[in-house]
Amino acid sequence: MIFLAAQHGGGKSTLARSEALAANGIDHVEVGKTLRARYGIEGIADPTETTRILKAYLAQSPGEIWDAVVGEIKKRAALSLINGARELIVVGPRVLSGIEYIRGKASFGMGNLIVYIDVPEQVLLERYNARNGSSLSAGQFSRMLGDDFADELREIRAAADYVIDGNASAREVERRFIGILRRSGYDMAA
Repeated sequence: MIFLAAQHGGGKSTLARSEALAANGIDHVEVGKTLRARYGIEGIADPTETTRILKAYLAQSPGEIWDAVVGEIKKRAALSLINGARELIVVGPRVLSGIEYIRGKASFGMGNLIVYIDVPEQVLLERYNARNGSSLSAGQFSRMLGDDFADELREIRAAADYVIDGNASAREVERRFIGILRRSGYDMAA
């Protein structure tokens, strides 16, 4: 498994859904989507509220949260094998202890890389506003990022096997990621 982490707008899902990765047998599962569905909070537009709810669940019963993610990973891995995938990207764990928990309970593919996409806050803001049709100010966005597992994401960045400079086009980030996979022993055709 490959764990892919970044702030909101960092390009995690865009990268994980890339055609080049799919063509090389790499599938993905999105932690945030899994947890929002599990706890019935898909429709909440305010990410700060979503984060608050998930942090409350995480504080009360972290094992339950991560077991839900592990269950989804195992389901996705089984489907991925049927469809010929050879690796699975886990998109968006925002807590290092969650990555470690998942590593201990689920296994798929060649290894257990952690890759962090590092993007300047101003670029994150522009991407976030464009994607969500919103007009958050820099201050509002900065507060949102501060509420959104900021310390935990810094911990993941420090523990990452690789950090990608994500201040680039999606195609360039994909190219950098494929380079990392090649250096890590993956046979990548594209």
